[in-house]
Amino acid sequence: AANIATKIKGRCDICDQKDGFRGYNLQTCSVCSLAVHERCYGMTLTTTKNLNFVCKACAAIGSKVEVNKPSILGKSSSTKETIRVQERPTECVLCNVHDGIHAMHPLFDTHGPEGRQLVMNSNRKLAWVHTLCANFICSKTGGSVYGCYGDD
Repeated sequence: AANIATKIKGRCDICDQKDGFRGYNLQTCSVCSLAVHERCYGMTLTTTKNLNFVCKACAAIGSKVEVNKPSILGKSSSTKETIRVQERPTECVLCNVHDGIHAMHPLFDTHGPEGRQLVMNSNRKLAWVHTLCANFICSKTGGSVYGCYGDD
């Protein structure tokens, strides 16, 4: 890990500010090169550069995700199924930007330990949101769109 004094070139995909803006530490995904401030992306704040940081979308590639069956927003189910993530998600269910490398978070069907990633009925893909889209909606509604932590 490199010291925070080592500045990363580029801008945060979420706030579009440079490394060190307001003291925010910028991390770069070692897989896709996405740059995000720890604070903007909901990460634990550090004072070092994590050279092995992998964003949530890249970390999902090849994983098997247990989901509720049926997958219904606001509800959980005692029946589960597993969906394998084949490629890096790029499609946001909240906006019309469906390509490019952007900061993403999984969208859950409900809060708490019963919540599982939502499955879109139209294509049976796991639901993802741009972190920026989710943050915008939360700032306007005072609610929450996604879970940042595995124990949410």
